[in-house]
This record gives sequence, C-alpha cells and structure tokens, in this order.
Amino acid sequence: MSGWTERIGMSNGIPGLHSDYDGSLHPDLFMELVKAGAALTPTDKNYKVYVEAEVEEGAGQMIIAGSSGSPYGDWKHASEIDWSKVDTRGHAGSFAVKWGRKVETRGHYYQIRPRGTKRTDKFYFYHFTPEQREEFVRMYEAGELRLKTPGYFYSGVCRGERVPS
Repeated sequence: MSGWTERIGMSNGIPGLHSDYDGSLHPDLFMELVKAGAALTPTDKNYKVYVEAEVEEGAGQMIIAGSSGSPYGDWKHASEIDWSKVDTRGHAGSFAVKWGRKVETRGHYYQIRPRGTKRTDKFYFYHFTPEQREEFVRMYEAGELRLKTPGYFYSGVCRGERVPS
C-alpha cells in the first residue's frame, strides 16, 4: 500500500490525511472524529463505513456535487462552467477531476454547488491498528457510537485483519 496525503477525500469530504491507495481517512483522524461524536453510516460492505462531521474549513466554496453524460435540472455542460471558481479536489467522477487532475470537458455535465459544513467521507476498517480496532469494537459494543440507519453494521462490526500501509 501507498502512504497518506493531506487532502479532501470526497468533493464534500473531510480535510485531513487520506490513503493514497483507496482514499480512506487516516485511522487516527477517523477515531478522533468518532470520539467527538461524528455520525457513522454503515454500508453493506464489512470493510467500509461513512463518517459525517461538521467542518467549517472551505464552507461556501463551489464544488462538483455530481457529474453525468446527460444533463439534469440545473446541471451545466463543462464548457459553460468557470472552473477557476470551482474546487475540484476530491471529485471522483469517472470523467472529472480526481486528486487535482484536469476536468474532462467533452460532452459532460456537472452539478456545481457550495460546499456545506456537514461533510461526509469514508473509512476502510482494514487501516485500523489492532489497538484501534479493539477500541472501536469496545465502543460499538458499549453503545457509544452514533450510528445512522439502520443502527447496526449489516455485516457485523469490523474484526478483520490489518492491511499493511
């Protein structure tokens, strides 16, 4: 696995260290957010969870909220957008910017909107150290986590092995 880079993980993501391998939040930052009461959204994958937190940094800056080969509502063609006013970091659309690369402009449409303070990012459990995993499982079993619907992990709480980083 690669290292960690300071960046925004998703277009409305949380600023901080993210894995160069899979874009996951760093486990230290994830645990800091969890202990501060961040909401967690379980997924159908036994290795992934979404974390939601309030972040003021960059609020109001224009971001890519969606991309498509077809127009929807107020979506604009790439040629109609002033890209100098859009923070494209973190957008992982297949035809758009990923980690600072150039935006694809041929036949593509984007939804541009201001970045809010409610931020969502992803965390992959296999980045935990054994101690972090043990603490997270303890917090889960003690009911100390803020879990969003359905209120539990579909595949059970992560107890998997750590992948070297």
